[in-house]
Amino acid sequence: MHWNTVRPIAAIAGYAALCCLAISPGRASAAELLKARLAQNLGPISGLAIVAKSKGIFEKNGLDITVSNFTSGKQCLDTVIGGGADIATTAEAPVTASAMANQPIAFVAGMEYSDLKTVVAAKGEGRSSRQANRIHCRHRQRGLPPWVGQNPPGMVT
Repeated sequence: MHWNTVRPIAAIAGYAALCCLAISPGRASAAELLKARLAQNLGPISGLAIVAKSKGIFEKNGLDITVSNFTSGKQCLDTVIGGGADIATTAEAPVTASAMANQPIAFVAGMEYSDLKTVVAAKGEGRSSRQANRIHCRHRQRGLPPWVGQNPPGMVT
């Protein structure tokens, strides 16, 4: 198999290994750490990787991750395809475009996020927590976002 075919597949497999190892229990010594280069997009899609790196979760689970930050998932994917990184975080569009260009890629892990919001109203700001919760429940029953028509001072969505 040609290296250009193997590299993206290895990158995806590496990301899967990172995900599995990052959540498995145990500690590793510095000599046992598995080294990998991560190209990450500084956006919500990289949230788990950013937190894992900052909290030392990778290291605690046997990984020595070198992180390179990029402004887009396409840059991350291009870095992996070009050999500058082993794994990448990216969204669907760059991967789809690469697949349409006949570049061999595969998904190993998917991240999900939600647009659901919760109303939080500080006490003393004109609403109690109970009132904010009732508004949130009424809006959910009607299929509305919880903040529609409700914007008390101090509200966080």
